Amino acid sequence: TVNTNVAATYVVTYNVSDVAGNAATQVTRTVNVNAIADTTAPVITLTGASTINLNVGDTYTEQGATATDNVDGDISANIAIGGDTVNTNVAATYVVTYNVSDAAGNAATQVTRTVNVNAVATGGCTGGIAAFPYSEGFENTLGAWTQSTADDIDWTVDANGTPSSGTGPSSAAQGTYYIYVEASGNGTGYPNKQAIINSPCFDLSAETSATFTFKYHQYGSTDMGTINLEASNDNGVTWASLWNSSGNKGNAWLTASVDLAAYLGGTVQLRFNRITGGTWQADIAIDDVNLTTSGGGGSSCSNVNLSISFDNYPSETSWELKDNTGAIVASGGTYGSQANGSTLNISVGCLPNGCFDFIMKDSYGDGMCCSYGNGSYTLTNSDTGATLASGGSFTSTDTTNFCLTAAVVAGFGANTSNVATSESDNIFRAQLYPNPVKGDLLNIRTTSENVNYIITNMMGQLVLKGNLKNNSININALQSGLYIIELSSNKNIITKKFIKE
Repeated sequence: TVNTNVAATYVVTYNVSDVAGNAATQVTRTVNVNAIADTTAPVITLTGASTINLNVGDTYTEQGATATDNVDGDISANIAIGGDTVNTNVAATYVVTYNVSDAAGNAATQVTRTVNVNAVATGGCTGGIAAFPYSEGFENTLGAWTQSTADDIDWTVDANGTPSSGTGPSSAAQGTYYIYVEASGNGTGYPNKQAIINSPCFDLSAETSATFTFKYHQYGSTDMGTINLEASNDNGVTWASLWNSSGNKGNAWLTASVDLAAYLGGTVQLRFNRITGGTWQADIAIDDVNLTTSGGGGSSCSNVNLSISFDNYPSETSWELKDNTGAIVASGGTYGSQANGSTLNISVGCLPNGCFDFIMKDSYGDGMCCSYGNGSYTLTNSDTGATLASGGSFTSTDTTNFCLTAAVVAGFGANTSNVATSESDNIFRAQLYPNPVKGDLLNIRTTSENVNYIITNMMGQLVLKGNLKNNSININALQSGLYIIELSSNKNIITKKFIKE
């Protein structure tokens, strides 16, 4: 029986006899089924990147490769890995080779992976940022931040919502742009894909306190994966986690505040280390990054926030903030993605001392109130709680001019914001200790006997107020975090920050 699926020689016979029983001489036919010559080589495909950059002391994990052949199919198990042995204790360039042959002896084209093990300097990072406050809003740029080359995917500058539905922010926390990690794409954006973005070097050698704040948006599936804020004071050799978050936090921008006291007197680099979970619905975003300090390198600024309650046409609303040269320093809108009558809180940023024009706009020309909904806006100095601009009833634009001022209280090295002074120069002095506060009592030494205080959190919400007695305030009821305290006496005001641990 001729089986053309199996290479072989087959003999077919032919026989016959007549009616008298005389048999014919048998006749045969030879059928040769020949094997097709396999001359096609298999193909090797690397798993992971073809170039990997590591630092001395890192761990190298071999990711391997796959191989397929037109006749033999998947022959990945036959791949021979050779070349250099990667030693991450020695700085060098290592080349790892991958080879395989099929059953017919056809050899695949060799594939290589380059592993760069880089030497790193010790003693902290160099260059970068030495003047504070520092802020970054990622307004269509990464600024001084850089993408890591030792991860899987990158952070993306974006505006007006991410491509994936049901996840990511619809607008920036401040300005127009933000950065985020796109989790869509099974095998590319998830699962367990890492995205790292590195800050510039921060020089805190002259500072007595330092606080890093940022806005984050973490909305989507409960299987979001994780995001960590990490710090290194040895030029990236080791990283310590300062803050982390996981899970679905809702469709809102949240604020994180991290004390950098452990890195005072030296330099530090920060990074956001994002690892996606098991789903595409996990676009975590970062915006409105700030590093504020006090000490030799610090300078004054005021944290400003904008709250907008929309009318029935959010798509008509926008705003601008201009400095005294007319340059736009912040802007937002329009807000077509916002629900009618909803409220949006926006961190404008830490504005330097000076005068500004805040301009609220309505493209239709009927303002925000009151024919088509009761819309309004309020711009506040969250450091002091002072209202800088507000309104809602206008036509096309509503412009308010305001100024932010500051003075340094002699002998104490502390910043005071929006200080009112009399001609007799009766500014009172104040000093907070300990700071950070590890127990329940915040001690305050002042030059006045009658002092009232107001304590607000970094969202500008009032959390405690009263009259200073016995030179201390019981802050047991406050959660751990960064707070603003406003001390007032004889029409003079001092504003300071403190940390409750």
